[in-house]
Amino acid sequence: MRGQENYINLFLLIFLLSYISCKAVKVKEHFIELDQPYELEAMKSGHNYKLRKGTYRLTRVINLLNKRDISIDGQGSVFIMDREAPLSNGYGLLNLRDCKNISIKNIILDANSIHRGCKESYAHTLILLASEGIILHKITCKNNTADGIFIGAGNPLDTATYSKHIQMTNMLVKGSCRNGLSIINGYDIQVLDSEFSDSRGLKPESGIDVEADLDKPIPSNRNILIAGCTFRNNGEWGIMTSQKGTPTAIVLKNNQIEDCRNGIFIASVDTKVTGNVILNSVDYGILSTRYDGCPVDENVIDSNVIKNGKHGIFYIGEKGIIQNNRIINMNEAAIWLSGNTTNYTSAIIRDNQITGPSKYGICSNNFQSVTIKGNALDGKSPTGLYMTNGEQVVSGNMINGAMVGIESVGSRTKIQDNSFEDCGTGIRIINGGRYNPEGTILMNKFIRTRSTWEGQTPNFRIGENEVR
Repeated sequence: MRGQENYINLFLLIFLLSYISCKAVKVKEHFIELDQPYELEAMKSGHNYKLRKGTYRLTRVINLLNKRDISIDGQGSVFIMDREAPLSNGYGLLNLRDCKNISIKNIILDANSIHRGCKESYAHTLILLASEGIILHKITCKNNTADGIFIGAGNPLDTATYSKHIQMTNMLVKGSCRNGLSIINGYDIQVLDSEFSDSRGLKPESGIDVEADLDKPIPSNRNILIAGCTFRNNGEWGIMTSQKGTPTAIVLKNNQIEDCRNGIFIASVDTKVTGNVILNSVDYGILSTRYDGCPVDENVIDSNVIKNGKHGIFYIGEKGIIQNNRIINMNEAAIWLSGNTTNYTSAIIRDNQITGPSKYGICSNNFQSVTIKGNALDGKSPTGLYMTNGEQVVSGNMINGAMVGIESVGSRTKIQDNSFEDCGTGIRIINGGRYNPEGTILMNKFIRTRSTWEGQTPNFRIGENEVR
């Protein structure tokens, strides 16, 4: 019996070692070779495919319908739409509908707009509809007759048919007649380390546009991350999000936006814009707006660098936070808060660095409630902080070189613990507006400032200020 037990134990040991050895050895994946791209339409579930590398001329779209558990490696192949193909609905290049767990990589899709032209049509180069678990890697979409990539639903009224769990990495989308990427209805989408450039011809001419066609159901789009991407030379926006269907939980992070007419437009809610670099916009670096009657936005604009343009950050909303941004060389205002809306408006503006000449460092125009704290304004602006028709708490700011450090018109303003250096006038209070001017001027420092405060200050408590 003992010998039999030893034999059994030896057998189990050999089996265990063999199992571990097999697990440690990487098994080579098996790929089925395809000779031409229309063979993709006949792929079977659970297989890996490689397309023989080449340049292929298409006369119609490639339809991948109801495919499951498939990987495709194009090996750098080029698909180009024939110049005689109609410029009409359905004449894109690659269409995925009702697909699940599909990965596609290493393909160049050329819609041939050079010969086919541009048109507002459903002729997007790459389309994902009602699909889930899609991974796209190193795909180029160029010369796009409408959108480069279009993500939508099988039925926009049914969230069960929305595209979900989509990841795009190292994509290049260049030369789109409308948008580089349109996200119409999608949940849990990641766009990483990709480029969207030269979208021009048909509005909205943006690198990425998150915009539903309908106002309901809510949310139309959710959990979208756009990070590490580059946007260049788009006719309107680098990135934009619409208010339609109240898109929510959107993060725009560490992107580079250069030489687009405008940088980032957000009308979504619960949106964080952080770590982006925005250069040479014409009108807006970042514009965040809450449309009349829409939900409270609570958007956060944090740690961005914005250089050159008219407005650095333009905000219309409620419970917004604008913090830790560096804003350089704006013509009109580094930060502009607008209260010209039927909604209540409020925000916290803190720890921003503003340099270079501009008409205003920070302007709060008819904005109902704002805290402006810990900002550094350095530049020969006519006005450092300009505030009208609201209630403001202004504390801990450093204002250098402005003709007027703080100007408050028709407002209730608490001005405390600020530093004014090399200014013409530190504080100016003006009557005429929503409120009779009132507030405090306490514990401020005036350094080489010709006039400390002036204007309608009878209703201000003034004390403990330091003049050097």
